[in-house]
Amino acid sequence: TVATLNAFHAMGSGLNIVNGNVTFDVSAGMDATKVQETVDNILTITGDLTYTGASTEAMPTFQNLTGVASMTIEGAGDYRFDNVVSAGNIILQDTYKTKVDTIHLGALTTVTSLSDGTTANTLDFSAAAELHLTSLTYYVGGDLTLKTKRDGVLALGELTDTNASAVVTPMTLTVDGPASLTLTGIKGDASAASKGAITLTNVGTANISNFGGTITLGTGVDNATVI
Repeated sequence: TVATLNAFHAMGSGLNIVNGNVTFDVSAGMDATKVQETVDNILTITGDLTYTGASTEAMPTFQNLTGVASMTIEGAGDYRFDNVVSAGNIILQDTYKTKVDTIHLGALTTVTSLSDGTTANTLDFSAAAELHLTSLTYYVGGDLTLKTKRDGVLALGELTDTNASAVVTPMTLTVDGPASLTLTGIKGDASAASKGAITLTNVGTANISNFGGTITLGTGVDNATVI
C-alpha cells in the first residue's frame, strides 16, 4: 500500500541488509520516485526478492543490489540488476516482454537457474536490444537458451562447460538474435556419449572454436567461422 511504501521509504539505510524476504507489489497511486529510492537502499537480501509491477507502472532499476537468495521479477521495463554477483533461481517474467529493452546481469558470476517464467533455462526476450551476462562463466543448468532482438547485443563472458572441479558437463546452448557471438570456452567432452550442442539463429557474425559437439547454423546466420 501507499502507507507501507512510505514507512519503508522512511527507513532509508536501515534497509541496506534485509535478513529475510522482500516483496514489492507496485500498484497505481504509488510514488515511483519513492519506489526507486526504497529499492536503492537495499544492498543485500538474505532471502528472496519478489517484484510485481503493472503494465502502467515504471520499472525501478535494482543497481545497488549485490546479493539475493533468489528473485522473481515482473515489470514493464528494463530488468537492471547490474551489480548482482550471486543468486539462486532468477526468474525474469516475460509478461511484458515487448517493453523490456535491456536485461543487465553483467556482474553475475553464480546462479542456480535462469528463466523467463515460461520456459526453464531460457531468457526469451525478442524485443530486447541488450542482454548482459558478461561475468557468467559456467551455467549449472547445462542447457541455456538466450534470445534478443535481431542485431541486438548479447554480452557473454568466457562461457565454459567445465566446472570448478575441472569436470566437463556437456552443454546445450541456443542463441537467437544478436549481431555477433564468440564462443571459445565451450569444449564438449570427447569421451562422453553426448558432447553438447550449439544452435544459432539470426546471428550476424558467429565465431566458434575448440568445440567438440554438434553445431547447427540456422536461418539468419550471415557469417560463421568454426575452428
